[in-house]
Amino acid sequence: MRGGLPEGAGVLAQVEENFAGLGNAGLSLCSKALANSRDSVQAWDMLKKEPLPIASVRVPAKRVKTLEAEKAMTLAEDILENGQLTPIRVREDSKGYVLIEGLHRLEAMKLLGEETIEGYKVHARLH
Repeated sequence: MRGGLPEGAGVLAQVEENFAGLGNAGLSLCSKALANSRDSVQAWDMLKKEPLPIASVRVPAKRVKTLEAEKAMTLAEDILENGQLTPIRVREDSKGYVLIEGLHRLEAMKLLGEETIEGYKVHARLH
């Protein structure tokens, strides 16, 4: 960690140093670009993959209707061979988690008898 940013963000600090010689206008442009970059780095850093209990993941009724059993079975075979490559996305609620993305991955893991699944907890946007 450097200056509150992950190691990969060290490039941002280097760019900032390079723009320092361009005077106030250059620094102003650089600051705006870096602010956006830092926001992106921090948002990425907030998504941490973690094991989630499958029994705590609730699938909204609308999403259940889109389940293709054959697709889940094929994905289960792939996960058995290669492991779970892509985490699901969930949001927390008072009863556990609500699935946002990854219905077929979730169902495939259930078919395999798994008790946990890798996932990202994301925050729902307030409109």
